Amino acid sequence: MGGTAMAVTRTLSLVALLLVSVATPSPATEPMSPGAIQRLTEALAGRRVAREEDWVTGAHTRAASSLRHVFQQTVGTVPLVISTDALGSGIVVGVNDTDNSAWVITNHHVVKSPFQTDKGVPFVLLLFYDRELAAERFNVQQLKGCLEGADQGPWCTAVTRSRRLAVVRGIDPDRDLALLAVSNLSPGISPVPIAAIQAVEPGDDVAVIGHPEGLLWTLTVGIVSGVRARYPMGNAQGTVIQTQTPIAPGSSGGPLLTPEGRLLGVITWGLTDRQGLNAAIAINEVQVFAREQAKRFEQR
Repeated sequence: MGGTAMAVTRTLSLVALLLVSVATPSPATEPMSPGAIQRLTEALAGRRVAREEDWVTGAHTRAASSLRHVFQQTVGTVPLVISTDALGSGIVVGVNDTDNSAWVITNHHVVKSPFQTDKGVPFVLLLFYDRELAAERFNVQQLKGCLEGADQGPWCTAVTRSRRLAVVRGIDPDRDLALLAVSNLSPGISPVPIAAIQAVEPGDDVAVIGHPEGLLWTLTVGIVSGVRARYPMGNAQGTVIQTQTPIAPGSSGGPLLTPEGRLLGVITWGLTDRQGLNAAIAINEVQVFAREQAKRFEQR
């Protein structure tokens, strides 16, 4: 493809303020037990993968009527991800109901400049879905006012109840993926179920939930334009799903979803000078990344 690829993030600077205003993650609360590792592999390495017929049968006839349902069942799993110099999206892919810890997938380029604790632990700030937050366009100055305590309005109250810190647990710059560990997740949030990459074909309906241009929890819809099984990824090749579903800065790391709300890929880039040429890292690449991270954890 020609044109210039854009990493769909928005920039900001909150380093000192966030370190002062928000307690940093405690290693004791980081979900890294063997059980947590097992839940990661179960969530992304096959046990929750949909059968092809679950998605294909009747998908197109149900697409229009299911969009509201897809949004309602998924919006709580798509946090706004805030690093030192970027805004993006994320996806909850694994939850431990016993302690409300969770795994979140996002793009590496969203979190490549994380905050740091005094001990050098990399972390980012997450804002989970709240109607009060979604009522306004995200504004970094407003967020700073909330963290400084200068603003105590309803939006800042929503920030307080929806914010969580997430430790950056693994990265893959070639696939542009990152794995985050978050504690104290609000009850009732379930991981996004996984789709089968073998089922996807050009023309299939898809949807994206993300935070384009600071418009929090935006739903856009479109189709699969192509499946590129050997697309260049850094020093390797992998599967990318091409889509004309509208995205913009802030969409990076958000889910590409089937009409049933299953995770088909992770939005990663679009071409700034070509309308409708956007891409998501396919779910099979996410599964490989998850297996690699689980193996790395087990070897520690």
